[in-house]
Amino acid sequence: MTANLFEGDFRSCFDSLSHSFILKQIKGFPLYSLVEKFLKAGYVDNNVFHETKEGTPQGGLFSPLLANIALHSMEKTLKIDYARRKQKNGNIYYNTLGRYR
Repeated sequence: MTANLFEGDFRSCFDSLSHSFILKQIKGFPLYSLVEKFLKAGYVDNNVFHETKEGTPQGGLFSPLLANIALHSMEKTLKIDYARRKQKNGNIYYNTLGRYR
């Protein structure tokens, strides 16, 4: 079995995540308001409060999840197809079809 891997380094990925895009993607999620509050919480530096209009703290509890939500459509943008496979033991896995649309 071969696996295709896409690796990328996104400059300022966490710093530039769009709050409005992420919130649009999770509309209807039961904890929507909690995620919104997390995104809009701001931060304090040298006793000065700073609003956050974009981004999420790198190393923050929800940051990896929010980055995955923001990047979720990357496969579609790159036109990568996936196939659902079932192993003999019943486990399900997904792999690329080895082609790009």
